[in-house]
Amino acid sequence: MTNVWLEEFLYPEKQAIEKGYYPVDWEKVHKELQKKNVTLKLLHHEYAISAKEVRKIPYAYRTFAEKYGQYAQKFKLTMPLRRKPGEIMEVDCWYNTFYSRSYNR
Repeated sequence: MTNVWLEEFLYPEKQAIEKGYYPVDWEKVHKELQKKNVTLKLLHHEYAISAKEVRKIPYAYRTFAEKYGQYAQKFKLTMPLRRKPGEIMEVDCWYNTFYSRSYNR
């Protein structure tokens, strides 16, 4: 284990900046994604444009999305539904009319 290896292991973002990659403000990305009609693809496009303006290398979309996923993992945004099984029925359908048949015997 060398000092160089230890530094790369502990500070991977520092290595990316030294290689010429434009740093991303993940807090800003996270806040922008909470707005209506904002996608990760749109934010990556804006990030790439700003990186090219300052002559830095932007992350590819795949890397951008993976790194955002790692950042967002700490928030664990889920919506648990607490109810008894079979108590409520939810129907998710894409058509306008729901047809229900009841059979009388």
